[in-house]
Amino acid sequence: TMLDVTKLDRFNGWFVIEGVEYLSPEVQVLLANWLNRHSEFSTSFYSTCRIVSLTEQLGTCLLSRYQLHRPLYFALSSLSLYVPSLKERREDLAGLVRQTLQAYTERYDVPMPTVTKGALLKISLYSWPGNLKELHNICLQTLTVNNLVEWQPEDLRLPEDECPVSIELIEGSLDKTVKQWEARLLKALYPQYPSTRRLAKAVGLSHS
Repeated sequence: TMLDVTKLDRFNGWFVIEGVEYLSPEVQVLLANWLNRHSEFSTSFYSTCRIVSLTEQLGTCLLSRYQLHRPLYFALSSLSLYVPSLKERREDLAGLVRQTLQAYTERYDVPMPTVTKGALLKISLYSWPGNLKELHNICLQTLTVNNLVEWQPEDLRLPEDECPVSIELIEGSLDKTVKQWEARLLKALYPQYPSTRRLAKAVGLSHS
């Protein structure tokens, strides 16, 4: 849909533009001109309207790859906040899962499930390339399709985290190559045996 910049003068609240790089060139110019005339909308804490733009791209990428209108970029970047991706904040995943499930169980009037330690481990080991949207999708799918009281690792249908690795020597060392494959195997098995002692017993190795 076309962003009607003229209506912003009468807008009261937070106006969020998601994927600002996908605005048409014409709208980018109009929005840049409007922001330059109303700088208080992006810099003043006392303004009745706050313009917020969201993007997953770095500033240099917005300008070079997406060719975002430069005046618009500088008008919007007067205050920039960087939000780390989920793979950078794995310690927050358990809280985000609980928050997401609480919202969905209230919306769909279903019981709140218990997420086991193994399921949380599987969630934390995944790289989450789709960030928060992907986490929301996985939680909603698991909640509505499985309708389980307790989530186990096998209940979470996560896409393949990594592409298959070609069988090649790592740095010309058989030892390093074997160790990497062992690490991948243990990482894949750990959610099913969520303790080092249980995992060691499952693969027939000593705990040490």
